[in-house]
Amino acid sequence: MRIDWGGGLYELRERIGRVRYRIFYAFDGGRIVVLLHAVTKDQRVVEDDIAFARRRLKDYFERR
Repeated sequence: MRIDWGGGLYELRERIGRVRYRIFYAFDGGRIVVLLHAVTKDQRVVEDDIAFARRRLKDYFERR
């Protein structure tokens, strides 16, 4: 499942075995995916995780 958090930030939810992962990512152009942060499902996605991913996204685009 893909969730759009706005501002170019997305979350992918995947299950591998018994573990459910939440992966935050963004696109840089049409071909590059920037992985920003990941947590397991037993950890609730809270505003801190989203804010952390947004800071990393901002930092990525400032450095490139």
